[in-house]
Amino acid sequence: MKTYKPYIFNQLGVVAVVFLLLLFFSCSKIFEEDLSDKTIIINMPIDKYASSSSFMQFWWEGIDESTHYKIQIVKPDFDTIHKLLVDSNLTNNKFEWSFSPGEYEWRIQAHNSTSFSVFQTYSFKIDSSLDLTNSNIVLITPQNNTYLNDVSIKYEWLKEYNADYYIFSIYNSLNIPVVNNQKLYIQEIIIPGQEIKDTLQDGYYKWSVFAENSTSTSPTSTSYFTIDRLEPSLPILIKPSAYIHQSGHQTTFQWISGSDVNYSFDSLKLYSDSNLITLKKAYKVSTNNISDSLSSGAYFWFVRTFDKAGNRSSISEIRKLTIN
Repeated sequence: MKTYKPYIFNQLGVVAVVFLLLLFFSCSKIFEEDLSDKTIIINMPIDKYASSSSFMQFWWEGIDESTHYKIQIVKPDFDTIHKLLVDSNLTNNKFEWSFSPGEYEWRIQAHNSTSFSVFQTYSFKIDSSLDLTNSNIVLITPQNNTYLNDVSIKYEWLKEYNADYYIFSIYNSLNIPVVNNQKLYIQEIIIPGQEIKDTLQDGYYKWSVFAENSTSTSPTSTSYFTIDRLEPSLPILIKPSAYIHQSGHQTTFQWISGSDVNYSFDSLKLYSDSNLITLKKAYKVSTNNISDSLSSGAYFWFVRTFDKAGNRSSISEIRKLTIN
């Protein structure tokens, strides 16, 4: 009596499951929401808006099915572009910028991986004025809540057309000024590392800028950053043990991450040679273990820890693993 039917049935079952999975993932792309008939609702600025402030905020209603928005701003309009000021992709629904007096147009478009909406185009005008009281300084770098390991730190913000000068300050975590009310006649400065190494040690800082002219003062714009030049400590490998041979292909790697107050992630790398030339696999993880199925052969592996400022530890010990 032949017994092939259950085997054939099992084969057909596996094929059916694979087919359904492929169909599911394909359909998720095919049936992603079409944005071509969607309209973005603009909250501000309204069309043909005129402002005496150089600072402008852009805000629109988000579309649930979109993954990002393309915003473009030109001077004076899209039919006769004299200058492209902004051409950016944003994941949120707000944006801010500073402008000199003149006429502008801006447009916004929603995107996902398969479609995009029509552009919504609005115009606005910046009138000439000496009044700075409503002009927020747009800080460019260091970005808010960023982590730095640079020796030289560049501070930059958008120019205010009606500012005579800027007042620049840096405060430490105790709110004690380390650069206090420095008057600047430019919109960016670079402080060499030699000049600040005795004051800007590793730590948490606030920097601020406001503009002044003969009749008014702008609000103070503030941003925060952390200086961290200390590399994480050395990771400690736990398993697999060194020079181990195993018959199973499923392998779990485990280690103790390098210590760092601003820890970010661990990098696990597997090479096929002891000179670490031929990389077989690489993993970026925020946990201290990972499992994977490895093909037969020899692997040389190590772990390195990274922090949020980009500092990296030395590599851990290198262990050899053989999959039979």
